[in-house]
Amino acid sequence: MNYKSLFSNIAYRGLVKAVKNDYHILEGKDHYVVLSTNYQYKIIEKKATKFIVRKLGGKKSITLSEVFNECKGSKYFTDKFDVLNALYALAGTKQGKISKIENNKLFFNVWKGGN
Repeated sequence: MNYKSLFSNIAYRGLVKAVKNDYHILEGKDHYVVLSTNYQYKIIEKKATKFIVRKLGGKKSITLSEVFNECKGSKYFTDKFDVLNALYALAGTKQGKISKIENNKLFFNVWKGGN
């Protein structure tokens, strides 16, 4: 990964408020950077968010586990945290949202189209 190109021309896209942390979403040419308020970050390929939109666009109140099960076998997601950060990127770029939080469990809506 070329970090010089990743972090050039990066733009702030939004804030996502989750259970334990807030996440700032930054957008580069081919990637999103999901930056937590405790200064940890995850780089998510835009292709990964497009994959979720293609598979689940239009779904409402889906859990992380449901999204992970639908995305199993994808080259973009090795674990649930990759999927969770991609969902945060979708929410931060208004391509989805956290629809509700119950007992520290997040439910997401994923809009059709997007990216």
